[in-house]
Amino acid sequence: MKRRLILGIGVALAVTAFMLLRNKITDEPKPTSIEATPSPASTYSLLPVGPAVVAIPDHLPKIPPREYEYLPENKREAVKQAESDNAAEHKRRVTPGTQDAVGIRELNELLRELDQRLNQILTPEEKFEYDLRDSFLGQGVKSVTFAMKLSDEEHRAIFRHRQEFEKRIAENPSTFDTAWKEFDEKVRISIGEERFKIYQMIRDTTFIAIAGSRFGKRLEFEMKSDLYRIQSAAGEAADKIRLDDTLSTDTKLQRLKELAANCITDMGEILGDDAETKDFQAYSHQLASRMESLRPRSPRYKPTSLMPSPGLVILSTGSDSDSP
Repeated sequence: MKRRLILGIGVALAVTAFMLLRNKITDEPKPTSIEATPSPASTYSLLPVGPAVVAIPDHLPKIPPREYEYLPENKREAVKQAESDNAAEHKRRVTPGTQDAVGIRELNELLRELDQRLNQILTPEEKFEYDLRDSFLGQGVKSVTFAMKLSDEEHRAIFRHRQEFEKRIAENPSTFDTAWKEFDEKVRISIGEERFKIYQMIRDTTFIAIAGSRFGKRLEFEMKSDLYRIQSAAGEAADKIRLDDTLSTDTKLQRLKELAANCITDMGEILGDDAETKDFQAYSHQLASRMESLRPRSPRYKPTSLMPSPGLVILSTGSDSDSP
């Protein structure tokens, strides 16, 4: 579900999933909606989200106050006050939607100030627990991985590796490609080969399209996975046809059309009665249009930072402590 949540500098198009997770994540979480929805013009109210502050349209559900049960009781109010003060400063110093250099510097400084204040209140171990649950990065990791229903051990491992990755590219953006490969390898080692395959699948644009579609929202994870495997295999076959120089254009178009039809039929058999819904019919029409095109598929997964803007250095990356 991509509702546009505008960060103070207007760059946080991907924040919605992070915010809504505070309402939706339970012991048995359901996959988030990835489908984009219009964001009508309205006034905005500011709410703190860990070390970041975002603006939320007034018509969206308000997020219930966090109680920080995982922190010592005598520190909870201090953390709440730090976030509240930071939100007030944000409202005073940064005009929502501004993207000029002054606005970026102000927001960056606010994030630094909040992180420094939280480091004074919390021990390194407590700060890690805060970042894991309530930091902007922590919410980002949840939004990317919660369809897997990670164990606590898996969640902590992936989050810690992601902290290292985000900190590294913030300090030196030129290391992005190398850092990303190392991050993926660390995740694979931490969660095992089979779980890593699932981790790769849920980040694949093909899976995201299915999970975010109107018909996909009603499906169990296992059925989404089955549909993904069918569509992914068809997509790979389609690319082979497109790249086959021995085939004429007319032959390619004919084979792509047949491939698309077979793919949709196979998906329909998995869905059963749901294949007759308007939502799946609309999805099928879009899928057929893409598969019947001679244009190769765009990259199925594009590595990106989970931070709100690649131009911002966000220092709330947790402690360097070895404690989980």
